[in-house]
Amino acid sequence: MMGLGGAMQRSPRCALLALLVLGLDRSRVAGAAAAGALLKLPGGRTNMTAAVGAAQAIPVIQQGDALVVEGTLAGCVAAQQMARQGRSVLLAASGLSLPHDLVATLRPWAHEAELAKLPADFAQAFRRCVRERAVDGEMIFDLARLAVAVEDLLLDAGVSLFCDLRPCGVAKDGARVSAALFAAKGGLAALAAGVVVDCTPDARLAALAGARFAERALSDGRLDVRYTLLCNDRPPRSLAVAGLPELAGGQLAAHGPLVEFPMRLATRGDAAFRDVELTLRARIVAANAGRRLEGVSFARGGDALAAAPTRRLLTRSEEAELCLASCVPQGVEGLLVCGPSVDAPDEVARSLADPFGGVALAAVIASDPLPPGARSGGGSTLTAALALPSSSQAEGSQPVTSGVQARLGISQALRRTTAEIAVGGAALPVVADADVLVVGGGTSGVPAAIVAAHNGAKTLIVEKHADFGGTHTLGGVSKYWFGRPTDFVRQLDRDALALLSGTGMPKSVAMLYALVASGASVMPQCAAVGALVEGNTVKGAVVATPAGLAAITAKAVIDATGDGDIAAWAGAEHSWGTGRDALTLWYSFGHFVGPKSEASRQYHSCVDLRDPADFTRAIIAARRRTGVFGQGDFPQNYLAPRESRHVKGRATVTYGGILRGQRWPDTVVVAESNFDIKGIASSDLALCGYAEKEFTRNYSAPIPFRALVPEGLEGILVVGKAYSATHDALSLARMQRDLMAMGGAAGLAAARAVADKRLVADVDVAGLQKGLSAIGILRPADLAEFPAADPKELARLVHDLASDSLPLTGQARLLGHGQAAVPLLRNALPAATDRGKVACAKALCFLGDAVGVPILLAELQRQLAGEGLPASPRERHEAPDHGYAPEPAFLVCTIGLARDSRLVPLLRPLAERIPLNPTRADDAFEYVFAICYACERIASPEAIEALDVLAEKPGIRGSTLPVGTDPRRSVDHVAERHAYLELSVGRALARCGSPRGYELLIGYLSDIRGVLARSAHDELADLAGSDLGFAPEPWRQWLARAPKPLPLKPYLRRIE
Repeated sequence: MMGLGGAMQRSPRCALLALLVLGLDRSRVAGAAAAGALLKLPGGRTNMTAAVGAAQAIPVIQQGDALVVEGTLAGCVAAQQMARQGRSVLLAASGLSLPHDLVATLRPWAHEAELAKLPADFAQAFRRCVRERAVDGEMIFDLARLAVAVEDLLLDAGVSLFCDLRPCGVAKDGARVSAALFAAKGGLAALAAGVVVDCTPDARLAALAGARFAERALSDGRLDVRYTLLCNDRPPRSLAVAGLPELAGGQLAAHGPLVEFPMRLATRGDAAFRDVELTLRARIVAANAGRRLEGVSFARGGDALAAAPTRRLLTRSEEAELCLASCVPQGVEGLLVCGPSVDAPDEVARSLADPFGGVALAAVIASDPLPPGARSGGGSTLTAALALPSSSQAEGSQPVTSGVQARLGISQALRRTTAEIAVGGAALPVVADADVLVVGGGTSGVPAAIVAAHNGAKTLIVEKHADFGGTHTLGGVSKYWFGRPTDFVRQLDRDALALLSGTGMPKSVAMLYALVASGASVMPQCAAVGALVEGNTVKGAVVATPAGLAAITAKAVIDATGDGDIAAWAGAEHSWGTGRDALTLWYSFGHFVGPKSEASRQYHSCVDLRDPADFTRAIIAARRRTGVFGQGDFPQNYLAPRESRHVKGRATVTYGGILRGQRWPDTVVVAESNFDIKGIASSDLALCGYAEKEFTRNYSAPIPFRALVPEGLEGILVVGKAYSATHDALSLARMQRDLMAMGGAAGLAAARAVADKRLVADVDVAGLQKGLSAIGILRPADLAEFPAADPKELARLVHDLASDSLPLTGQARLLGHGQAAVPLLRNALPAATDRGKVACAKALCFLGDAVGVPILLAELQRQLAGEGLPASPRERHEAPDHGYAPEPAFLVCTIGLARDSRLVPLLRPLAERIPLNPTRADDAFEYVFAICYACERIASPEAIEALDVLAEKPGIRGSTLPVGTDPRRSVDHVAERHAYLELSVGRALARCGSPRGYELLIGYLSDIRGVLARSAHDELADLAGSDLGFAPEPWRQWLARAPKPLPLKPYLRRIE
């Protein structure tokens, strides 16, 4: 196999040599200059700006008396104490677990003297989470248990929690801060409060609000930081490392299974890139130190660094002691600083940088009386004061071009206040420019950037986390589940092992090494929040940096976010999840068990990534569930969604297409796996029983280049889980090996398009395929000529089906012929075998011809004649996983798809026989769902009585969790699945003209489980032909005014 760049480009061996030159040396000698030389940060800040498009506004999703920004230990204590005083308190954490300065930094140790600084209930919670004690009294805490304990303290006090919100701006009314802006996975959102408490270590929000600071003195002009790694085996208590001047004192400190690296690092001082540079340098220094350690290797590192304070807030305080005035910035109202950047002497500031020392500020903050009328109100448009890097306002700044605009990702929160922050017209500084911009440093993004850079493109990769690898590293899916083995992926893995040799570092660091060796610039700790667009061409992305929002321009963009974020924000048409409602494949948020690289993953539930509140609820629930390896002791810093958006491409990979062996002339990747449906199937094929019963049987799924190209957009490719594929197709074509290959294909396409000065969608596909063969992504058979169409195929397929000898793939090919198959199937019925008659009748019903209904009804009655209901032949997983269902359920769906009302009289007796157990998700789920599926398509008033029977079943009836319910009550995933059944009963009733159905759907609008609320909303909007929002009352008024009887509304759309 050639190198990733082909015969004329750098080989992996050359890449390794580049590392030796740049500073990731294999020798025992490495200095600061060598370690720093390898860093290729984005080029100097330009004098260009990109304007935010007009009429864009950021929603204020919640308001309160106080908003605590960042979930540090001090922030958690302050939030709890203010809530206990009767205040309405919001806490927005940038990570997923609390306290942020212990969990994200991976520093779970303390002595009893430090616990004594905490309020009694916090101290007791910490003591309950001790996993071991050292001889000197140092306690090591179980971080997973600690995260639950601290969360419980806050929820019990009534604090409203938000996870994964990264501060990136403020809104001000004059000098008063009225709201904070956050970068969330679903886009930008704002929280408003009477007082904002900035608990970020560097007072980031205060700086964005215009606060002024004095710089603190640094040792040798360098910054003291600490980076912690978890060891695979217990290290000695003290570790000496010589020859690394960046390593302060040449000594590492072990704390139980963890090793802390004290460093003194230089940065170039650019606020927008300081975190980027420190994150990269810390990992490089740790890796070079690892080469000097005998017998020590590391499993994973912290997602954040512990850094010494670098600035001192300017205030009007004249007090010698720490007091409230020390926390109030000059010229900024409504904001308090609760961190080491307060107005305090350097020695005091250093003590406040310690998580336990910083708690001293919490009592000071909580003592501040809320000014009269300070609670933020809704109903108005707030004036935005977007804090931008200073150069954006420098004299001579010019727009990129007059036609380029920033389209911000705006949060699609389910519930929000009426207030919003207008941001149209704001000028964002352009902080970097690239040939190829890769957004997302995960499964697809890392290979995309490596290949693009190896092929000569000036490449920049942006990643919101500190480490690279996404699902494979942070997500804890470290082993491959199927996916096609290719030379390309094997080479990537070999390179990673070679680059790590002798360092003892985890694989995420190997990915960083590989990126640097390729020549790509890397920007971790920068979340994407928008797209740059000129007409229908994507020109770059908007990111949230430590200094605020900024823009990056590029000739080609690869959306490797895994969720199609950039493409969607640029205006690409897309669907979500199943295509029928808001459900997706189950997400995973587990815990790590010690140093094990595989997380204790879960297969339980869905999350609506678009809604910050539901994202947080999902984290709270999953934290309290048990994964495949039991309860772990280290929380993940990453929620791994198996599915979210499907960006509509110029071609789409479908479930039926995979089954029937569909091929494409522009194939660039071939996926290979089983249909691993971790969740509910939605295609009509699967729900009617055209599903693989053998769990581990693999199918090949060619993926065309056009599936990566969003319809209606130019300048962008979508890779990862969000490429153009249907829900059931993605269950197979989403495995890591295949998405890695997809990233490599996109990287090569983008680099070639830039070199040829053409749009990426117009790349020479034949030449691209040759290049992909050269780097081991495609095989010769993948590009073989298509066989000529066989005019006799359909007749042969029908013959085999009538004799009950046609396998699943053949049945899919037969159905793929569509209406052309109907006459042949009709003609085959009389002479077919008994089983063949059923198979032909089923195929006819699937194709919309009811001539076979009597045969299927007779077969259904035969199967239901026994004492109990037939069971699924495969119950390896909880329902509805993998599309397994009892055969009668498939028959009910098939007859229902034909919309034949002769099925209806059988449904009530069947409904009455379903033995639904509220504590289990089993075959009863499939029977209930099948009846709903059939009834909403037949849409007959006579079906209402069967649906009413289902609606009254214990475990289904009254399954809502309305707004205000403690999110911890959503932990029961079986109850969530039964709630989905109640919603399904409701939508079927509504389509049959029953007011009860509408009432059930309206009830789910206020459910705290976002996928259920959004599914109810979308169904109501479709039924009504208008959108009245998520508030139940307007819908109740609409229902009261609606003419009676309510119209029948059959569900007619076919789902692939």
